[in-house]
Amino acid sequence: MDPALLAVLGAAVFTGGATVMQSVAVRRVPTARGLASSALAQLLRSPLYLAALALVALGFAVTALALQTLPVFVVQTARASGLAVTAVLSVWLLGHRLTRLECGALLGVIAGLVLLALSAPKGETVEAEFAIRLGLLSAAAVLVLLAALALRLPVSARSGVWLAIVSGLCFSVPPLAARGISDWTPLGLIGDPASWALGVSALLGLALSAMTLQRTTVVVGTCVMVATETAVSAALGMMLFGDRPQSGRWGLAAGGVVVTLAASLMLARFGAPEEQELVERGGTATPSDPPPARTATERPQRN
Repeated sequence: MDPALLAVLGAAVFTGGATVMQSVAVRRVPTARGLASSALAQLLRSPLYLAALALVALGFAVTALALQTLPVFVVQTARASGLAVTAVLSVWLLGHRLTRLECGALLGVIAGLVLLALSAPKGETVEAEFAIRLGLLSAAAVLVLLAALALRLPVSARSGVWLAIVSGLCFSVPPLAARGISDWTPLGLIGDPASWALGVSALLGLALSAMTLQRTTVVVGTCVMVATETAVSAALGMMLFGDRPQSGRWGLAAGGVVVTLAASLMLARFGAPEEQELVERGGTATPSDPPPARTATERPQRN
């Protein structure tokens, strides 16, 4: 197998492990209402959250290497399979059980990855024009404004969905930036707009993803983030860098993307432990959805 494909699968393992750790950590702090919230400072003092960030960084470093020779749609779809890794870890470490449908989803992830491997083109590097790299930095600046608007919404499950969308858009920029960076020396990175776009969007995405998991259910938040990140980055990779599968293997590529992404999203519930488990671990497990409204026929109980 292509070493770059092996690198992406390794990144999926790192990402899957980080998801479990991050989800537990973010539920142990009060709900954040802004980027300058003290809740974020508490997260940065959490050993569990810092360990998750280390795994995320390691996974992205491996992904950046793979993006030098693989198209974005292959790399991003394979990274989405990290949800399957999360599911396996949840079963192994947290005692969760897989339904028959979820066992089928795991097999679907494997089948989709095989299709992607068969459709992946031979590795070749690309060199992005300066205008593209500058455009990625401009996109990161726009995402900062979108994040500020989303954070002004009242804390609710609906605002969590909006944060998930913006977070997914943020995470779609780093792979595009990494695909376009050709000079990875310190001086080259300092002078490249794409490297700044990568850093800004990645950090913003991490902050917003933490807030997303606090405001909405893990299934909704994870599905929206992963679907947005994968679809947007894959489409832009084709537009900006001419990413294509091997000649005559468009069907395999499309099938691999659809099967892997759909099967991975079916496993999204394993992105965080159950609410009761969080309470037992000492977290602040707040329900994601508001309690049902009392009907006119209900009467309060008297002691």
